[in-house]
Amino acid sequence: MLDSLPVDRLKIDLFYFFNKGWRALLALFLSLSFSLSAWAVCSFSGTKNQEGSLKHDGTNLYRCDSGNSWENLGTLTGADNLGNHTATQNLILGSYYLSGDGGNEGVYVDATGNVGIGTAGPAYSLDIQNSSTFSELRIKTTVTGSTNASTLILDRGDQTDGYAGISYKTAGSNTWTINVPAGTDDLRFYDYGGTAGERLRLQSSTGYVGIGTTNPSSRLDVRGGGGLTINQATAPLEIKTNPGGQDYATFASPGYAGTIMLMNLSNGYVGIGTTSPTAKLDVVGEIKFGNSSSSCTAGTEGQQRYNSTSKQMEFCNGSTWKSLRQHTTKCSYSWTAPAAGWQTHTWVTGDCSNGLPSASLTYDYVNNTHTVTSGGFNLSDATCSTTTGAAYSSGDGTTYTVTCLFVERN
Repeated sequence: MLDSLPVDRLKIDLFYFFNKGWRALLALFLSLSFSLSAWAVCSFSGTKNQEGSLKHDGTNLYRCDSGNSWENLGTLTGADNLGNHTATQNLILGSYYLSGDGGNEGVYVDATGNVGIGTAGPAYSLDIQNSSTFSELRIKTTVTGSTNASTLILDRGDQTDGYAGISYKTAGSNTWTINVPAGTDDLRFYDYGGTAGERLRLQSSTGYVGIGTTNPSSRLDVRGGGGLTINQATAPLEIKTNPGGQDYATFASPGYAGTIMLMNLSNGYVGIGTTSPTAKLDVVGEIKFGNSSSSCTAGTEGQQRYNSTSKQMEFCNGSTWKSLRQHTTKCSYSWTAPAAGWQTHTWVTGDCSNGLPSASLTYDYVNNTHTVTSGGFNLSDATCSTTTGAAYSSGDGTTYTVTCLFVERN
């Protein structure tokens, strides 16, 4: 403080001090008292820069500020700019907030190091609470025009024992957790409601998705009851396995009355339009076949198609597409006074109404019997009759007619 006083105000004569003793001491005291109490000028300009000088009026202590006025140090109010200070020890908040307006809100740090925002009782390393309708946390980058990212990083200590995830709670109780469990890099969804358990898993090594299984074996592996619904606005599809405890897989639509298709898992029978298939494919209703330009080979033997040119159904016999349509023709031949014994006739064009059958006719006019013979022809497909009902003698002049109906098959 003495450094701030003008030198010309302290006239201390050392010789006078030592020779006059107490009188010199008294003069010094009076000079100091006068300087601190009666100094009325506060100046920081020119050669008499008094900024920072102190004075005392017997009650208050004043400091000469940079505005040519004395500032009462006992009545100073307002905020302190912590940015002007360098801390030499930890900042101790005690039971108080670090607040923007001095109220009981803002940042709170308890004795364990837990940080609370909006709460004086943080239960976690960072506990954010809000009394308004919404509590939100935003991580935003303001960089534009180049590669940028806003990322929340959950870093577990190690894979063997560590978990990393996000938990969802209702009134303090767990409802859902999305995490990476210990011992794996898979992402799983875990449900705490009802019967707690894992609901979905995304396998990191394969990208497979499992529902009802922790080890999916395909792109989408769904196990357990409930089935699978593929929902569209107008035509939802439900796929269920083991409905009602049965060994069935059903395909149904809520907008369709009944089951669209059923597969019996015990025997492999498939029913369309029926829930009780009795064959490998049991269809109740119509089946539409389309045209095909594929070749008929040994590998496609047994296939069927519709030939839109000939308007016929065809099947592959292993080498050729054959029509499924039956070919029917009726043939007649007459003998007039035939000679005795067997008479053989091979059909000609004029005998038949719809093409020639691959057969010949032999007639016994004595016994009024006939036979149809042909290599490879199905004899049961030929039905013959005569216009006479009795045998006759040779040369009696009677005309006998034999008529055969042939149904040829491919």
